[in-house]
Amino acid sequence: MSRRHIIRAVVTALLAGIVLFGMIAGSSGPRDRVRAITSRLKCPVCQGESVADSPSDVSRQIVAQVQDQVSQGRTDAQIEQYFVDRYGSNELLDPPPSGRNLVLWLVPPLIFAGGVLLVQRKVTSPNRRRLRVGSVVALAACGAVLLVVFRDRSASDPSSAATPPPTTQQATDTTTRDLSTVTNDEMETVISQNPTVVGMRLAIIKRYIADGEIDKALRHSAVAVEMQSTPAEYEQALQLHGWVTFLHGEPASGAKYLRASLALAPDDRDSLWLLAQVELNGLKDPQSSLTVLDRLIGEQMDVGRRTDVLSLLNVARKQLGLAMVDLTTAMADAARSTTTPAVSG
Repeated sequence: MSRRHIIRAVVTALLAGIVLFGMIAGSSGPRDRVRAITSRLKCPVCQGESVADSPSDVSRQIVAQVQDQVSQGRTDAQIEQYFVDRYGSNELLDPPPSGRNLVLWLVPPLIFAGGVLLVQRKVTSPNRRRLRVGSVVALAACGAVLLVVFRDRSASDPSSAATPPPTTQQATDTTTRDLSTVTNDEMETVISQNPTVVGMRLAIIKRYIADGEIDKALRHSAVAVEMQSTPAEYEQALQLHGWVTFLHGEPASGAKYLRASLALAPDDRDSLWLLAQVELNGLKDPQSSLTVLDRLIGEQMDVGRRTDVLSLLNVARKQLGLAMVDLTTAMADAARSTTTPAVSG
């Protein structure tokens, strides 16, 4: 085979490799892109499982976020970087082709080339040239595909971010500080680098609720209820996720999580108060709300909370056609005793 034929074969292989990769990457629709992206993202609360394959609530919400970003026209690299910024540099299942990870991408073609050299020594001369040409063509095709893959994947390499991640010492310093002195951005950075730290995640959920940033609160609460934690942390995670889910427009789901929280801590006043509001204002069930409020009214609480509880109780009683409770009398009775008899019916 002449040199001209060899050059032609190599060029053809290069073009074929580029065209093949372009067909694979360019022919996918939105659904295929969502599947491909979520297959490269690691479930934050699973053991080595991709978002695409995980049945967890967190993964389902990530899939929905990916669908939304794909519909907005964001690139794969931009979407992946979005989740890396929030969950940490280990969120990608595929190692980016840079740094030490570059070895993982180059080893297969290098092994192939070494194998070809060994085989060439054992074949007869007439067949050696054909083997050599075929090997060059195959390696050229691999090189073309790897070149395009490197260009695409390097854009989503977390190490290329402008702001370097905090060191372990920085993260420790932040977690040991008074949280009231830590900004939301600092907390987000620490959480992304230490995704298993439950306490700070619960703290930032409360902040986002207070600030009215429900989407951000939901992103964290959905992770918190899936994490391994202490019983007290898990009960609080259920409570916060239930309330955030209600505020997000899903009262039935919110009530389910709040009831689960109360199953762990039946006398938790915050969970009772939140569930009473969800039952009345979300599920439009004044009787169920009244039942919860009757449990709550006997608990000790500050004057402001008791006033709110009695006011909500009267709203529920009015909707049921029951007599209203005199707030002044009820507050005076509460001041004289640590318990107040149930007032329903």
